[in-house]
Amino acid sequence: PEAERATRFSKSAAILFTTLPILLYELPFGRIITPLFYLSVVFAALTTTIAMSEVIIAFLKEQLQISRRKAAVFMATTLLIIGIPAALYTGANEALSTWAPLGEKIGGGVLHIMDYAVTNWLLIISGLGSAIFVGWILDQKMVKRTFDEGGYQFRYFKIWQFAVRYVIPLAIVWILVSVI
Repeated sequence: PEAERATRFSKSAAILFTTLPILLYELPFGRIITPLFYLSVVFAALTTTIAMSEVIIAFLKEQLQISRRKAAVFMATTLLIIGIPAALYTGANEALSTWAPLGEKIGGGVLHIMDYAVTNWLLIISGLGSAIFVGWILDQKMVKRTFDEGGYQFRYFKIWQFAVRYVIPLAIVWILVSVI
């Protein structure tokens, strides 16, 4: 099933740059629609990258006392270093396209390995960390006040708190164990 998922992923990612341009170009006003569509894809990717990078840039600026410019350059450089191998996985570089340190079960190529690591490990671990942080570390009175902002009284706070402290971490650990 994991190899099938990797194949589906590579096919679905390729559709954006192989099949879709042909279909869009054949539409009425396709010569105008196609470039506008891909320009919107570029802006969507760029704005998402900026938004996600902002958290790390703010952390570097506040905790390490470095300038925003240096933090942004560091983040951009890091994304470039990570992004180039992922971008070259589709055949531009044979070694990156066929690299399979986790075996053929995961699928070959750097992008498949990154997808596997993020989907099966990083998202799950960050969810667990978030649940632990919100349920156990954050001041619960502050959390309750946040829920109650705007005059709405969140009546199910105790149920929510129980779920965040116990149910969600146990469910996430169960998911982690099933991945292993």
